[in-house]
Amino acid sequence: MNVTIDVTDYLTEDDMREIAREQFACAVRDSVRRRSDVGAMIANVAHRTVWEAVDDAIGGDARALIAAKVPDLIGDLSPFTVFRQEERGVFNHDASAGWKILDEVVAECRPLIERRVREVINEINRYKLKDAIRDVIDKTVSEWLFGQEDE
Repeated sequence: MNVTIDVTDYLTEDDMREIAREQFACAVRDSVRRRSDVGAMIANVAHRTVWEAVDDAIGGDARALIAAKVPDLIGDLSPFTVFRQEERGVFNHDASAGWKILDEVVAECRPLIERRVREVINEINRYKLKDAIRDVIDKTVSEWLFGQEDE
């Protein structure tokens, strides 16, 4: 058996709006309580609000203003600004264009990188390497057998 109730028979438009506002506020409060980093969430909201205000303040001549400032700013770019990895979590942002290009170029240069790694490995003094490996093995076996470092 289905029962259909028309809420407009019992509630005014204002009543329905008020109920919707109250339920939305409860949902937001519950969501905030479940979040582990409320401070970061508030900071993100604040940043977005500021960004919107800045976008409104810049107005129509933004392109000319930005174009005039870009040459000065390029010299001050940090490695983080140019090569910023994608991040998911509190501070969601995509990888920077520089990071994407770096990934592509490194992938294209993989054969060159592998060749250089082989060259470096071949230049290692094999006797020193064998001695270093032997020392690690001796120390590890001694610790395992005797329960303490061999001095």
